[in-house]
Amino acid sequence: MSERLNKIRDWTTEEMAGIISEEDRIALHEAITLDKDAQRIWEETRSHTQRPVIKEKWDKLDANVALLSLEDRLFGKQRRRTRIRKLVAIAAVVLAAAGIWLVFKRGSGRWPGELVSTGIDGKPKVVLKVSSGKLVDLSSGDGSVTVDGIALTNSNRMLTYEANTNPRDNWSTLTVPPGTDYKLELSDGSIVWLNASSTLHFPFNFTGDTREISIRGEAFLQIKKQANKPFIVHLPHSTVNVLGTSFNINTYDSTHIKVSLLEGAVKMNTRHESVLLQPGYEVELKDGKMQTAAHFDADAVLSWRQGIYYFDNAPLSEIALIIPRWHGVEVVLDSDKAATRRISGVLQRDRPLKEFLEQVKMSIGAEYYFEKGVLHFK
Repeated sequence: MSERLNKIRDWTTEEMAGIISEEDRIALHEAITLDKDAQRIWEETRSHTQRPVIKEKWDKLDANVALLSLEDRLFGKQRRRTRIRKLVAIAAVVLAAAGIWLVFKRGSGRWPGELVSTGIDGKPKVVLKVSSGKLVDLSSGDGSVTVDGIALTNSNRMLTYEANTNPRDNWSTLTVPPGTDYKLELSDGSIVWLNASSTLHFPFNFTGDTREISIRGEAFLQIKKQANKPFIVHLPHSTVNVLGTSFNINTYDSTHIKVSLLEGAVKMNTRHESVLLQPGYEVELKDGKMQTAAHFDADAVLSWRQGIYYFDNAPLSEIALIIPRWHGVEVVLDSDKAATRRISGVLQRDRPLKEFLEQVKMSIGAEYYFEKGVLHFK
């Protein structure tokens, strides 16, 4: 995002938190009136706060800001200082839940509303391994290359290809590392969107009477309908039979698999049972046992596609499972107390991990440290 649009998001955040200066408020509204991109950023930033769980906390923040302003008038700045730490903590949680991190500078006596826009640390590689064993680095930039007769095109974190019609074994493996996501268009036009730390095993050509792939990790799939050639996804301990549909698969924990259906129909199968899903429902496979299908929050389940992981009153032990996938850092919880601490907010893949950790520390008092590259929560 450009520096100009980052400034729009800065100002929008400050306006929502009630801390924007009059000069900046005027500049913000002039910009969103004249610039469509600025208006889009303004609307996106504000829209995050309309999620029910976030709105409840935001209303609490509004009340505290109003009380702070009243105390300024009645008692001056001294009383204000006695409440500032509590209000900062509330704002940190609410803005985090809205997908926005404020950087609170110690000793400044103010909230600068500085937003972090830098990318994740390091340069993880998306790698394609073709059937001959050759490796193709898909993180080196957009472009085209021919490997073993397959014309590959890498553009905007998506791979498309033109394969020959030779029915020989042409299975390949696409591996997405921590900290990024990647899309692939299969030969039938179906799209597989892989989340971080995920793997797809697929053929360049679908031969025979079925279309089959294997997935480990998490992926969102949009499958082209072919009535005479069913689509099958192989997962740990189960398979999913697919009609023309859009759905999400999460197999990060092979003992707790989730299939969430957005549209169309899928059937999840194990050796002993099967469940036919309807749109808006998801089914879980826990320790080999199929659970009853239930409604799911599509915004929450699919938010990873925007590089966002929402959590509401989640234990730190849950967050500790996400950090390695999105930031490539091992996490250790030093105590049961650390594991059971709870927090609401978001983890964003394209923001520095340290900023998230500082917000967790400020919000719930969870101390952290790094030792030999491993993140520890006390």
